[in-house]
Amino acid sequence: MYAQRLPPAEAWRRMQAGGVTVLDIRTPEEYAEGHLPGAVNLPAEQLSQAAQRLPNRPVLVYCRGGQRGPWAAGRLARMGFEAYNIGGILAWPYALEP
Repeated sequence: MYAQRLPPAEAWRRMQAGGVTVLDIRTPEEYAEGHLPGAVNLPAEQLSQAAQRLPNRPVLVYCRGGQRGPWAAGRLARMGFEAYNIGGILAWPYALEP
C-alpha cells in the first residue's frame, strides 16, 4: 500500500480540522527541540512494534529532513492505516511547539 504526500498547507488544514494523528518519527532528543502542535513522538525504529497503539484515524507522518517520513508513512499504510507523508520539519512553514 502506498502513502500519499501532503503539502504543508493541506496537512495544516487537516490538523486544524482535527480527527488526525500527527506522528513525529524523529528521536526523542529531536522531538524535544521542537515539534508540530499536538504531535506524538514515535521514533522510526519503534514504529513496527508500537503502531498498534495508534488511534484508528488518518496519520500525518513527518521527520526531520524528509528522508524517514516516506518510509514510515508507507510502512503504516501497509499495516492498514490511512497514512500521509507530510515531509520534514525543516521545511514546515507554520509554528512549532517547544
